[in-house]
Amino acid sequence: MWFKKLFGSEKKENPNDFGILKKFVFLSNLKKKDLILFRNMLMERNFADGEYIFKENYPHAVLYLIIKGEIEILLDNEVVATLQPFSHFGEIGLFIESKRTASARAKGQTLLYACSKNDFSNFIDTFNSIGIKILYNFGINFSNTIIKNNDKIKSLENKLISIKDR
Repeated sequence: MWFKKLFGSEKKENPNDFGILKKFVFLSNLKKKDLILFRNMLMERNFADGEYIFKENYPHAVLYLIIKGEIEILLDNEVVATLQPFSHFGEIGLFIESKRTASARAKGQTLLYACSKNDFSNFIDTFNSIGIKILYNFGINFSNTIIKNNDKIKSLENKLISIKDR
């Protein structure tokens, strides 16, 4: 209920939504009918330039999909990454209870689709086969991120060793 109060209950039907949703990695292998069902639970939210989507240490509760605009990710008020359209963020909160590890701020006029943890869980309970595909895709994403981060750690370790050996 709090989610609808915060985001409103407006779900605009846009015929281009399904093509747009296919651009998100975790939705790319879904059929149009599956995307329609998924889209029906998403809420639209517009953010002005510089407006915060959330701040560090806020509770995780919402997955965001960037439709238009960019999102800056900040640690200690410093921009560490800029996310582009068809990126998503906040997915960790769909799986575990934790606080946000960074802040997210709109860069320019930004349109996001948002999905609460509760709505996502209900979707999976109702549409098991679609939910399994989405969860599998998230698993692939998480695995690729871990591999990439392990490579970065290994590279940094090697640099540190070479500095120590000087």
